[in-house]
Amino acid sequence: MKREGIRLLLIASMVGMALGAGPAAVAAPPHGTHSQLPADALAGDEAALAAAINVQRSAGGLAPMGTDPTLTDVARVYSQDEVNRQFFSHRTPDGGSVFDLLNAYGFS
Repeated sequence: MKREGIRLLLIASMVGMALGAGPAAVAAPPHGTHSQLPADALAGDEAALAAAINVQRSAGGLAPMGTDPTLTDVARVYSQDEVNRQFFSHRTPDGGSVFDLLNAYGFS
């Protein structure tokens, strides 16, 4: 359950970033690192979070939020890093930033 909660919180921070709430900071993964799940399909908890966000966006008169396979993969890799290294922060223990990770994934 802890892993699922961490993943949801990370996805929420990425969604916040996409909505203009400011960047979260993550470290770049080892070259070629990807999550175990297909990035183009949301897992049940990820889909539920996206749906809940879109309900709130709709209530505020905003268009629905879409998803991006690269950002999905980044979120999954980062949440697993948090579990593996036992931290929970917008900064990794080695001080990485979200832009490092996004650049490592070729996201622009």
